[in-house]
Amino acid sequence: MICFCSLSLFASPMLFEVPKLIVDSVQISVGDRNLVTDLYLECKTGEVIGIYGRNGCGKSMLFKSIFGTHTPQQIFVSIDGKKITRPYLRPGLMGYLPQFPFMPESTNIKRLFIDYGNHPDDFFNRFPDEAWKYSMKLGQLSSGQARLIEFYLILTGQYQFVLLDEPFTFIAPVHIETFQRIISEERKKKGLLITDHQHQYVQQLADRDYILDNGALKAVNI
Repeated sequence: MICFCSLSLFASPMLFEVPKLIVDSVQISVGDRNLVTDLYLECKTGEVIGIYGRNGCGKSMLFKSIFGTHTPQQIFVSIDGKKITRPYLRPGLMGYLPQFPFMPESTNIKRLFIDYGNHPDDFFNRFPDEAWKYSMKLGQLSSGQARLIEFYLILTGQYQFVLLDEPFTFIAPVHIETFQRIISEERKKKGLLITDHQHQYVQQLADRDYILDNGALKAVNI
């Protein structure tokens, strides 16, 4: 919802604060193995945060726990100081792109874009080298084409914050450049957490970089 308000020169600075996501006191274990221990992370609208680490260190579990589709041993998630449980149940709050395909293969392109409140024409224009048709079903596309659609719909969705897990997987280099431009556009109205093994593409965009190692996030200068 958009609110049009008249602001005086003496309006409170609080009116200009941007949304802030805080993730705190995270503990994630699998069996006897502690993946994440007492982690803290924050992200504001306009920020891109890069998170890296070796396979199996807990990056995907962390994103699922923030999004609310995985229940960790402990986690505290808040936006603007308000505790949020199961963010995925709150429309417009948070979008999440998992590292594996997740959209129904039986749904055609036009229906997918309608369901996500988007329109395929802009997408087609940004990726003109692919032979797109409105009636094509996701299951008829190559893994790379399907990933383009999933990545685009989550990235451009009407969310305050977006979590992207291995977004550049199966994406051709020429399309990665397009997505980097889209991320630069979208960051003006949302905050983004991104993890990808192709670090260089994230580092070119990120305001801060972290490595998840031995259960803790460590800030790095890259």
